[in-house]
Amino acid sequence: MGRIVEKITIKGDPTSSGKEVLALFDTGSERSYVKKNILPSDVICSPILHFKTKFGGSTLEIKETCLLNSEIQGLAFNFYAYPIEEIGKIDGKGISVIIGALTMEEWDIRPYPKEKRMDLTALKKREFLEF
Repeated sequence: MGRIVEKITIKGDPTSSGKEVLALFDTGSERSYVKKNILPSDVICSPILHFKTKFGGSTLEIKETCLLNSEIQGLAFNFYAYPIEEIGKIDGKGISVIIGALTMEEWDIRPYPKEKRMDLTALKKREFLEF
């Protein structure tokens, strides 16, 4: 399981300046999550068929998903994240977003946890192979 903490910018409207937060890029988490209190006022959230997930020793009921326009190192990407009340801290730093494996796979973001870095080549090229 690989985990890397990086600053990202979260936006609703892709033309807005957004808010810089700490994100955990976690290959051990399939889905992505975001703290409710950092969501931009213009973010688009939609109700979903609810499901339950184990999170930090608690069971959470997830009832909506939000489309987040984001940037990492100045490179744009978007993803759906499930809003939750709290995520937690790593090394004393508050984490506002978990970027799960599905988002990393979609954008071909490759974490190298031992080196504490990520390969963002695909985001730089903006070219993806779909079929």
